[in-house]
Amino acid sequence: MRANLMEETTVSDTDSFIEEVNEEVRREKLYGYVRRYGWVAIIAVLGVVGVTGFIEYQKAATAGAAQQLGDRVIKAVAIDDLPGRAKALAEIAPEAGNAMVIVNMRRAGELVEAGDTDGAIVVFEGIAESDAPPIYADMARLKTLILRGEGQNAAERDTALAKLAAPGALYRPLAL
Repeated sequence: MRANLMEETTVSDTDSFIEEVNEEVRREKLYGYVRRYGWVAIIAVLGVVGVTGFIEYQKAATAGAAQQLGDRVIKAVAIDDLPGRAKALAEIAPEAGNAMVIVNMRRAGELVEAGDTDGAIVVFEGIAESDAPPIYADMARLKTLILRGEGQNAAERDTALAKLAAPGALYRPLAL
């Protein structure tokens, strides 16, 4: 029995020794991979952090520009004089896009309130003929037709209303 017990202890010590050696070999391989390819992981992390920082910077810059535009519009709308308000809105020159269309829509509205329907029609026609999104271009066309009223050529009015009343058009119910 004693001999049997000694054999088990020897085998157990041998297994433990082999496991330690295997673990050391694995650890050395891992350290070798880290030394060889660790720079790739560091560059990947720095790249992700850099791209994320750039995206956040772009978002902050866009939000800041939108806030500045909004502040200028609020300042222009706060003017008590209607023609002065329209002039102040005309001086705001946002970059292209929806902001430009919205500022011009507001400007045309101020011109209508000031009694300058011809000026408002010019602004609405400019919106309708620009590369504005269809919802804004069609709204400008409809407002132009409304402002012209009875003083416009009936055939031209019917043609314009037919375009606005086409199936699937956004303002079809109003144009009918």
